[in-house]
Amino acid sequence: RALPVPGEDAFARQRYAAPQGATETALAVVWRELLGLEQVSRHDNFFALGGHSLLAVRVIEHLRQQGLTLAVRDLFQTPVLANLAQKLEQYAAVPVPANLI
Repeated sequence: RALPVPGEDAFARQRYAAPQGATETALAVVWRELLGLEQVSRHDNFFALGGHSLLAVRVIEHLRQQGLTLAVRDLFQTPVLANLAQKLEQYAAVPVPANLI
């Protein structure tokens, strides 16, 4: 016998605050898609919404497909959407020198 699948209201949620900016919006879209949610607040925690390590890897892959770089470790250390978006923006601001080899 399996436990029933939890409904969207079964997870801890903060009061909804819409994502701000392109990075938060991109993250929210990925989280909504992978977690099967209708909306994700900028203050939501990935793991409190039902995320887990396998989904974290999928989040990173979806972001890479959009040209955004993030390590799985970053999602574990910074699971709140707004804070994770700041980390993504920091990575984007670091210039990568051309490979001269």
